[in-house]
Amino acid sequence: MNFPIINEFQEGVGLGLPDDAFVSKVSNSGLFLDFSATIGGVGNESGNGIVIDPAQNTYVVGFSDSIDFPVIDALNNFGLESNAFVAKIISDVTPPEFFQNFIQYLTVQQINPIEIYFDEEFYLENNVDVARFVQNGLFTNGLDHFINQGQFQGRNPSLLFDETTYLIENPGVAEAVDNNVFNSGFDHFINVGFFEGRDERTTAFDERFYLASNPGVALAVENGIFNSGFEHFILFGEAEGRAGN
Repeated sequence: MNFPIINEFQEGVGLGLPDDAFVSKVSNSGLFLDFSATIGGVGNESGNGIVIDPAQNTYVVGFSDSIDFPVIDALNNFGLESNAFVAKIISDVTPPEFFQNFIQYLTVQQINPIEIYFDEEFYLENNVDVARFVQNGLFTNGLDHFINQGQFQGRNPSLLFDETTYLIENPGVAEAVDNNVFNSGFDHFINVGFFEGRDERTTAFDERFYLASNPGVALAVENGIFNSGFEHFILFGEAEGRAGN
C-alpha cells in the first residue's frame, strides 16, 4: 500500500494490488531515487531478472498473467495464463525532476547493439583525435562521435568488437563492405550480424547448448522476444552467470 512511487511510468499500478513487479534505481550519489515504480496489471507479476546497459537503460524480465499488462510495440498478445515479458526503461540519466522514462517491448528496432558494445573510456583512449574533438566541444562524448562517424570509419567501439577480425571471420561481409553495401563491418554487425548471433566470441558460445540448457530462453526465442540465444546471453545471461557452452 505504501510502496514508494517516484517518477512512475505506469500510472495507478502498485497501489494495493497483491503481486506486481517493481523496479527502483538509486542515483549515482546514493542520495535519492532516480525512479521507483511498479510494473503490472490486475493479475500477478514476478520480476526474474534486471540489468542496466552502458547507456543506463534498464531491462526487466519476468512473467505476468495480467490481461491488461501494458504493452508497446508488442510482438504478440498476452493470454490468460502466465506469459514472459521483457521491458526496457529508457533513461536520460538526468536529475529526478527532469527524469523521463517509459516501458516498451524489446524489438529489433529497440535493441541498440551500440549501447552494449561501446566503451567510452576505451574509445577515447584509443582515438586521441576523438578525445581532442570532445575536449574542444565538437562532439558531446565519444559515443556521439562513434554513432555519427566512428562506426563508419572502421574504429573499434570496445574490446568486445574488432573490425579487422570481424571482416576476416566473415568474408561475405568483407565483400559487401568492399561493394559499399555496408559502410563497415560494424555497420553490418549492428544491423544484421548481432541479430544473427555473430560475434568474435561465438567460438566460445554454443547456441544449441544454451537453448537446451535454458528452456525459458528457448521459448522466448521461439516467441520472438529474443532473436537468438546469443542475444539473450549478451543482454542478460552472461551477467546472470549462465554458461554459454
